[in-house]
Amino acid sequence: MIIGVWGDSIVYGAHDKDALGWVGRLRRSLPCNDNVHVYNFGTCGENTKHLRKRFEIELERIKPQHVIFGIGLNDSKLFVENSEPKVTEMEFAENLTHLFTKAKEVTGSVTVVGVTSVDVEKISKEKYLFTTERVMKYNAILKKVSEQCSIQFIDMFSILDISADLVDGIHPNNHGYEKLYKKISSELSLKGFE
Repeated sequence: MIIGVWGDSIVYGAHDKDALGWVGRLRRSLPCNDNVHVYNFGTCGENTKHLRKRFEIELERIKPQHVIFGIGLNDSKLFVENSEPKVTEMEFAENLTHLFTKAKEVTGSVTVVGVTSVDVEKISKEKYLFTTERVMKYNAILKKVSEQCSIQFIDMFSILDISADLVDGIHPNNHGYEKLYKKISSELSLKGFE
């Protein structure tokens, strides 16, 4: 089984002292043999505009049996200088539809992991702004497009305790990543491991 996971720094596992993130924990929980491969394509700062540029090449290269997306938080950012969105709501929905359609051309087994909550008071406001309302709105778009494309959606918004599970207001700590892993693994349907 080949599993490809695409997304942002939370998919990558940024700030996890165990250097695993939830994807590494998922990999560690699966059988360790030549038949199981988990590819982590998480990239810090990634949004759906960036992902569209590379997704098809990586997808074609590994031809996974299961695709997991963990994207959207960076799409909800606003530029500090003008409060303009990094990715508009319409662009976000269009990008998601494109990505999900391409994934479904390769496999019928696709999962979307929703965005996590943030602590806007702890986040550096030098270049970008996050607001709880925008994060919630983009999570709702993520859920809606997933449903329209008949893709499993795992809602993660209320899983983390923002006062205890985040390092910098955005990224989970070890405990936070463990909570994400437990939620995702409990709802993830991987053919062959059900």
